[in-house]
Amino acid sequence: MNDFLFNYAHKTLPETKLTDLASTLVNATKGGIHGLDDLFHDNGIGREDNFYAIGLGFVKDFYDLDGEQAKQETDKLAQEALAYLANHGNDFVRWEH
Repeated sequence: MNDFLFNYAHKTLPETKLTDLASTLVNATKGGIHGLDDLFHDNGIGREDNFYAIGLGFVKDFYDLDGEQAKQETDKLAQEALAYLANHGNDFVRWEH
């Protein structure tokens, strides 16, 4: 999830330094993942297609869940992914290079 989000952010926010990108993403989501919509100004494409849908696909395949259960698990996974990004931003910078 974070790989796709970080890559999308790198392409969508060229004015943001690569070393600041993880903190920019994390700060945008402090009030929830819909903060990505305001950051990207893309009507939710980055949040949905490049972050949430990746997690939802994983949850459906790995846990064999659908409907509200899949959504609840994906919401948890999204929060875990953002927490990981907050603590491992430099890893994504190295991978992006």
